[in-house]
Amino acid sequence: MKKVLVLLNMGGPNNLDEVELFLKNMFNDKNIITVKNNLLRRFIAFMITASRKNEAKENYKKLGGKSPLVAYTQNLADKLQKSMDDVCIMYAMRYTPPFADDVIKEIKKKKIKELFLFPLYPQYSTTTTKSSLEDFHRALKEAEVFVDTDEIVRFYKNKKYNQAIIERIKESLQNDCAK
Repeated sequence: MKKVLVLLNMGGPNNLDEVELFLKNMFNDKNIITVKNNLLRRFIAFMITASRKNEAKENYKKLGGKSPLVAYTQNLADKLQKSMDDVCIMYAMRYTPPFADDVIKEIKKKKIKELFLFPLYPQYSTTTTKSSLEDFHRALKEAEVFVDTDEIVRFYKNKKYNQAIIERIKESLQNDCAK
């Protein structure tokens, strides 16, 4: 396999010990806290993380001690892999493991020639799509991995995507009305 589709998502704590890491990484992101001064951004991120980590941990305890987002992304990757024999499906998270750096090590090891980056955000936003793409490109550059790269950035106008959303809304409305 010489092609890889990398699903990009923001991630979430894989356990309660990662809650602080998640918050720290998220609030240090220049696309989240848009202050140009890195020192000031780190200070703001520290203050937000310190004030929110205990409450966030309590919320994640209610969710079973972790974010469901990583498992959902893994499940999607597994389903895609079953239907795509000629493409290796991987995923990278922006704020928690597996990070882009980890995925790129695998890409380098497998000597991948083509890379498709697919942010899993249906809308384009600097805080999600742009941040994830920038992080992945930074990691590629730092690892000195030079492969043909394509991005699937905006799919919110895709008719099949929108039709699937409409169908889910209709199903939900029918189920609610039947109650």
